[in-house]
Amino acid sequence: MTRPVLVGELRMLRQSRYGYLAACAFLGSSVIGIDWAQGTQQRPDPFCADWASRINRLPPQNLQTLNKYGVVSYGDLLLSTRFVEECELRLRLGEYWGRVISGNDGTRNDRVFASSNSATIAAILLAIWPITSDPQAHIGDGGFHSDRYNMLADPNLDERDLAPVLAKLLASEHISLEFAYVLMNRSMPRVKAVLWDEFRDARKQHDFVREVLSLASLQRSGEDINVKLKMLTSSRSLTDEQRKYVRKLAAILERRTLQFGDVEGLAYDDLRKR
Repeated sequence: MTRPVLVGELRMLRQSRYGYLAACAFLGSSVIGIDWAQGTQQRPDPFCADWASRINRLPPQNLQTLNKYGVVSYGDLLLSTRFVEECELRLRLGEYWGRVISGNDGTRNDRVFASSNSATIAAILLAIWPITSDPQAHIGDGGFHSDRYNMLADPNLDERDLAPVLAKLLASEHISLEFAYVLMNRSMPRVKAVLWDEFRDARKQHDFVREVLSLASLQRSGEDINVKLKMLTSSRSLTDEQRKYVRKLAAILERRTLQFGDVEGLAYDDLRKR
């Protein structure tokens, strides 16, 4: 359900070329009451024509998804006017996210676009994320659910813009291997408080995977986790395999910072059982 943007939320957005439109998308809001460039510039017709052409080429099922949810993955990540009113931004975002989702490092223009419009991208990403998480929406193919995390992992996005988005998502969805991939890709100090909350909650729930992923992500952002790892190895609720795994991580940490590849093994069932 959409709602108007609050004044406080508008102030949270840093200035960018598309700042007005980002405010409209923030927190799932629909675009309301804001004219492009305050009415001083006409919407560029070529971009709108290109948008209409792409929509006309969509298969019926994909078009139905776009009309119902406002987002569909079909080569690019196509967005409707529900999230982005201005045609050029809508096309540019779709092309950029299409390459990012596919694991492509992108062009130089993509990197400039992302760094120049970081606040805008983060705001719209937060708005569309719940829809991309909805299994009933069928936004993309089978690999889309995991590939979409590449949108959060783009190093060209400013940490000041991305951290609040990640904090909100972690608070609602909890940490996973996919989120750990994002958080261990770069230092995210502004997410540390939420990660400590996640770790404490995981301990209460005896959720071994979330405990380890929280700690691994925290150390990537500069936190000392050695004491917590040792406490974890002494926990009586761990299985032998889990205890062995934590000791291996502790040994690695004595030599270097943990990388995502060091915790990928948590996907195996024998480490998830408690």
